[in-house]
Amino acid sequence: MSRPLPLLAAALVAGALFGASGVSARPAATFVYLHSRNDANIHGYRINTRGQLTVLPGFPVATGDPGGSAGGQCHTLVYSPKKKLLLASGNSGISSFTVNRDGSLTRRATGVGATKIIGLAMLDMGAKTYVFGAAFEDDQLLGYSVSAAGVLTPLPANPIAVGDGPAGVIAHKGMLFANSINDYRISSFKVASNGTLRAAPGGPITAKVNDLSYVYNAQITPNGKFLYSGDNGNQVIHGFKINARNAQLTRISGAPFSTPGLASTGSSLSNQSIGYFYQRNLATANVQAVRRDGSGRLTRTGTLQDVGMGVDAGITDPTGKLLILGDDETDTIKTYKVNTSNGMLTAVDFENAPLDGLNAVIYVKR
Repeated sequence: MSRPLPLLAAALVAGALFGASGVSARPAATFVYLHSRNDANIHGYRINTRGQLTVLPGFPVATGDPGGSAGGQCHTLVYSPKKKLLLASGNSGISSFTVNRDGSLTRRATGVGATKIIGLAMLDMGAKTYVFGAAFEDDQLLGYSVSAAGVLTPLPANPIAVGDGPAGVIAHKGMLFANSINDYRISSFKVASNGTLRAAPGGPITAKVNDLSYVYNAQITPNGKFLYSGDNGNQVIHGFKINARNAQLTRISGAPFSTPGLASTGSSLSNQSIGYFYQRNLATANVQAVRRDGSGRLTRTGTLQDVGMGVDAGITDPTGKLLILGDDETDTIKTYKVNTSNGMLTAVDFENAPLDGLNAVIYVKR
């Protein structure tokens, strides 16, 4: 392992809302959870449709497994809508919690796996749920089946080799993708109903401009059509089309897409055409709106917008109408209303919290 994870980096992120409705059902509540990995805490908020935040009682909740910052959003916190479980990574493995109806958490397991895990990816497949964790120092993925009680059972195929320095992993509808930062690769897999992984045709794809490239995470748009990965060494975003049949990635025409003026880039994208690139930089704090067309191509729209802080992690709700950004230097989480016509942001609310090594922001509808 030759390249540690960056302290000043942003990653590719997007959000998803889940939930069910019924005639007599209680209206679903939406929560936002943040994972500050250095001090092993989960911060929780209720968020309304206008983007206003309310701190949940009893938070922050300790994971019990300090992990050190992974340097930007590495999906160190994931949620299973089917099992109502929240999982967090740490230096000793994976910890699990049940998300209760009021947003509170009930601990189920701590540090499963006995090895350092960074990124996590969760898949609900029928009655089964799987989680895959990136063992950065071992160049492997570790997979587990997850019970409703939050018990993690290792999959028979463990461990799974994925290249030099896997950091971020992301999953979507029976597909799994893993970034390995030291060889600039994104590995793609189709996930069978029993959790077995089948590598995509053609093997891993390379996301590299030059030796300055630093591509450690990816995000799939909620519709599952495109995958994007920010290159923190070159101020560009790599973009790929996803073949849903076999998880194969094909580079989008015109990619990688340039993001001039952003010292360290990442993005938040939804199913809507408007999304955002952002930077995590101590001196300046800019966000750039982008527009995505039907082919996946990205173009800048409007000017850089100053959000008054660096950005460690961000998420856009699936409607594309709200953006949430977090920064562990100013210990701030901010929400913004999105103008879906021109991408301009209007500040809605903010909260201060001790975000020591912020690595994840996720939506949960319960």
